[in-house]
Amino acid sequence: MSLDERRPWQPAPALTSLTLDFDLTGPEQTGLSRAERRHLLEAA
Repeated sequence: MSLDERRPWQPAPALTSLTLDFDLTGPEQTGLSRAERRHLLEAA
């Protein structure tokens, strides 16, 4: 999700921006986390 602060009366780029990343895949199983498994697969 991304939120941009803009002034509608000025055609300029966004003044500030806030971006949030969400992981909606549900709870992790026991053992290695998804990030750890992804890191190990990239190293192989």
